[in-house]
Amino acid sequence: MAMYAAEVLFVENDFGRVSIGSTTDGLKPAADGSLKIIIQRDKPDGTSNWLPAPADPFNLTMRFYGPKTPVLDGSYRLLPVMRV
Repeated sequence: MAMYAAEVLFVENDFGRVSIGSTTDGLKPAADGSLKIIIQRDKPDGTSNWLPAPADPFNLTMRFYGPKTPVLDGSYRLLPVMRV
């Protein structure tokens, strides 16, 4: 998942993270194996699953490299981003 500014450039931030995914070091899954990604401007307690977001409008993009059949045939469904 990558964070892009409205100008379609990566969102720069002091944390130095513009995307988060399977190759991101230190991600911490929940006890049930799910992975909760925190997308927000301010640094939360525990930053391992944090994708910094800007105050300005942004585009959140999911990228798949070597996708399997469910992604290619449209049957794979991403969970929605939820505002909490």
